[in-house]
Amino acid sequence: QALAEDPLLRYKYLEDRKTFQIDTKVLDREYKQLYSKIWGQCAPELRGKLKGENGYTAMAGKKNLELLICIKQNCCGFEAHKMKYYALMQAMKKLIYFYQKPSVSNEQYKEEFEALWDAVGKFGGSMSNHPTLINAVTNDIAKRNLHVDVNGAAQPVQDDIDQATLAVENRMKVCFMLGGAHNERFGELKSHLENQYIMGVDQYPDTTEGLLGMMNNFRVSSMGSGPRRGQ
Repeated sequence: QALAEDPLLRYKYLEDRKTFQIDTKVLDREYKQLYSKIWGQCAPELRGKLKGENGYTAMAGKKNLELLICIKQNCCGFEAHKMKYYALMQAMKKLIYFYQKPSVSNEQYKEEFEALWDAVGKFGGSMSNHPTLINAVTNDIAKRNLHVDVNGAAQPVQDDIDQATLAVENRMKVCFMLGGAHNERFGELKSHLENQYIMGVDQYPDTTEGLLGMMNNFRVSSMGSGPRRGQ
């Protein structure tokens, strides 16, 4: 009723609707162009596999995110037609045995590692679901947050559990990535972190981003005094 009574308000409404319709058409066109570009970069063999996936018809030509997810899953051995338990086992095995080859940069190694890690999670698996470890970390966090009973025993709340679960996942992810890092380039780094931990100094990074920075900046001393950062 307000639109009918106010010509200026009605005019503004119609102009906004026209702009929205134009923007929607432009966005739809750009989405289709992006899909075509991604599809055009796929090898014929990969296109054949993707066309055989369930839901391909609904995805084709318009759903860029779904296409990228399907590409990642296929590249990581997660074709939808495989028996899900066997496919998950294969992906977990591939992640466990994955390592950085001599010619692979740290950034590329991290990207490929995280693609494998994420693929396991998307298929319903987990490389970090260790209840005893999570429970121990949860109790430590609860005590640090003063969530304790009258005797000082930990009484964790949900936030403590969530923090612990994320912390364990990040640490396990870092350890997997560090373990697969090229030994000739990063063997000294691995030994250094282990020796420091034995002496009570935990220098293991909390995230893969932190590990990548450490790998990029860590150098081995030419004087035999052990590794050092920077240079």
